Amino acid sequence: MSEIPTDFKPATVKEKLPIDAHEVDEGLATVATRAGEKNADAETITPEQSHRVLCRIDLALMPMMCICVLLQFLDKTSLNYANLLGVQADLGLYGQQYSWLASIFYFGYLGASPIHGYFLQHVPLAPYVSINVILWGMILTLHAACKNYAGIVCVRFFLGVLEAGITPGFILLTGRFYRRQEQVTRTGIWFSMNGWAQILGGLIAYGLLSRTESTGGISRWKMLFLILGCITMFFGTCLLFFMPSSPATTRLLSPEERRIAVERIRDNKTGINNPHFKTSQLIESLKDVRLYLFALGVMAANISNGGVTNFGSTIISNFGFDKKRTALIGMSTGASEVVAVMLGITLAWLTKTRVIPGVFSFAVAIVGGIIGPQTYRASDAPNYLPAKAVLIAMFVVSATCLIGISLVHYFENRSRDQKQELGLDEPENVAFMDWTDREMRSFRYPY
Repeated sequence: MSEIPTDFKPATVKEKLPIDAHEVDEGLATVATRAGEKNADAETITPEQSHRVLCRIDLALMPMMCICVLLQFLDKTSLNYANLLGVQADLGLYGQQYSWLASIFYFGYLGASPIHGYFLQHVPLAPYVSINVILWGMILTLHAACKNYAGIVCVRFFLGVLEAGITPGFILLTGRFYRRQEQVTRTGIWFSMNGWAQILGGLIAYGLLSRTESTGGISRWKMLFLILGCITMFFGTCLLFFMPSSPATTRLLSPEERRIAVERIRDNKTGINNPHFKTSQLIESLKDVRLYLFALGVMAANISNGGVTNFGSTIISNFGFDKKRTALIGMSTGASEVVAVMLGITLAWLTKTRVIPGVFSFAVAIVGGIIGPQTYRASDAPNYLPAKAVLIAMFVVSATCLIGISLVHYFENRSRDQKQELGLDEPENVAFMDWTDREMRSFRYPY
C-alpha cells in the first residue's frame, strides 16, 4: 500500500480521479478505461450481470482453491499418517525427535512467510502459487528417500517453506474476487477442506494398512509420500495453466465481465493489488492493537493445532485401538471440523457478523505450530495430560482475542457513524486508491 498521492485533492463524489499507475490500485485501470463511456459507472451494473459474473468466478476459482487447500493440509499432516505406517521405527526416531519433525515444518513456514509476502505483492499471484505447489509436491516425494532423522528433518523444513505462501495467497485471492458479504462463505468453504483432508487422509492410511507390509520393497509410509507428492505435482501443473490472478486480468472472463468483476468489489474499499511498499503504512499497522490481538489469538489456536495434527494418531491409539481403527476414528475429527465450519458460515450469514484474520497476523500464527508439538512430551505418554490442559487454555485465549477484535471494530464503526464520516470529501475512486482504513474515513470494519 502507498501514501496518498500529492496530486489528489479533496473532491466530491462526482469528481473524477486522476490516474497515476504508480500510486493507485491495478483495478483502477480496468474501470478507468470505461470512465467516459455509456454504462461505465458502477450504478449501471444490474443484479443479473453481477450474479452471472459471480457464478463464472465461483466455477473457475472455488474448485481450484478447495482442492489446493485439501492437498496442503493432507500433505502437511502426512507425517501423522506416516506415524501409523511405521516411519518412527524405520528411521529409528526416539524421544522428542518426532516432535521436532512437526516443529521444524513451522520453522520453515515462519522463515519463508515474509519472503512469500513480498512476492505475492510483486509478481502475478496464480503462477507464483502454482510453482510453490509443484515444488512442495516434489519435496513430499523426497520424504520417501529419507534414511535417517537428519534427512527427514531437511525435507520437512523445506515442505514448510513451500507451503507457507498458499493460505495468505488464497486470502488475497478471495479478497480480490469477492465482495465482503461473499468472502465469509467462500473462505469458510475452502477452509473446510482441512476437515475433508483429515477424512481422506484416514481413508488412505486405512487402505495402506490393509495391504501387506511392503509392496515391491517399498514401505507403506514411503508409498504414502509418493502417492500424495505425485498428486500434488500434477495438480500444481493444472493450476499453472488455469488459476486466475486478478479479476482485472483473468482470461476466464470477457473484457466486459472483467470490468463488472472489478466494479463488484468497489464497495470493499480494499482494491486488488498495489506493489508499492510504504513505511508510513507499516508504522500505522504497528500502532494498531488489532494486529497484536490477531497475532496472539491465531498463535494460541495453532499451539493446539500444531500438536493435534501431528499427534492425533498417537493419542487415539493410546486408547487401545489398533492402527486400522485409529485411522478410521481419526476421520471423525475432520468431519467435526467440516460441520463446525459450516455452522460458523451459517451463523455469520444469519447475524451478519464476522472476524477474518489479516495477512499480517498469519506469519506470527505459525509460532504456535512450533510450540504445540513440544507440549506432547514423551515422558507424559500415554495420557499427555499437560498437553491437553495447554490445548484447552489456548482455545480460551484465542476466543478472547477474537472477541476483543470484534469489540474494537464495533466501537470504531460507531465512532465514525456518530461523527457522520461518510467520505463525501473523498475522491470518487478512493476504493481503488492506496489509502489505509485509517485514511479512508468512509471505511467500515466487518465484525
